[in-house]
Amino acid sequence: MMKVIDTIREEVQNDVLSLDDINDIMSSHQYTQIEDEDDELNILKYSNGKSQIWLRCISDGDEYIINEVTRCTKKRGKTEGDPFRKE
Repeated sequence: MMKVIDTIREEVQNDVLSLDDINDIMSSHQYTQIEDEDDELNILKYSNGKSQIWLRCISDGDEYIINEVTRCTKKRGKTEGDPFRKE
């Protein structure tokens, strides 16, 4: 049985896809886009609520070629200060 990340890699890497095609593939695996493409880094970010998958791509604005698919998970511990603490 393949992991979800491996299945996504097979479906998106090294093909020319539109953003709609990529969103359809990711939604079939219960991932939704959380940010628009970061133009400087060429990354599409998707989340299922527990983890994120980042797709590094080359784009001309309409078509995308995915080079790398990586899973990003939240590290344990605090990521920000306590908003209820009085100074």
